[in-house]
Amino acid sequence: MSDRTLKLATGNWVEGPDSWDRDEELKLFMERLGEGANLLLVAPRRIGKTSLMREAARRMEEAGTHLCLNVDLQRSLSAADAIVELCLAARPHESLWNKTKSIFENFLGRVESLELHEIAVKLRSAVTPADWQQKGDRLMEVLAASEKPVLLF
Repeated sequence: MSDRTLKLATGNWVEGPDSWDRDEELKLFMERLGEGANLLLVAPRRIGKTSLMREAARRMEEAGTHLCLNVDLQRSLSAADAIVELCLAARPHESLWNKTKSIFENFLGRVESLELHEIAVKLRSAVTPADWQQKGDRLMEVLAASEKPVLLF
């Protein structure tokens, strides 16, 4: 029996010392991602899918092998919204963010001091039903051309 106790927790993912007993799954998950596999995690709510993905992303970025983008599509009501969320997920990676935001430069201009909420609003207004696919294709090209492989979580 483990000397660890399970805390009653609801809310966000777990990390660090609160994340345990997933070593084998994490190892296999990271191996498959490193091989270039596309993976889909399917399980009921509150099982640990997001925690597993975030820990894999943390370790792979720490190792310097990949750039990992955590994309939350829960608020996306359309494909255009998903393109905006994907672009915003690149923001913590400065070199990638500078390339992805260029897709929307006519709306963002050269302003660098916008808050995340303001950027999201501007990007959403920049993606229309007529051009979301073109902008999405350009965004995917930018991600594919990154100096390190980009993983989307």
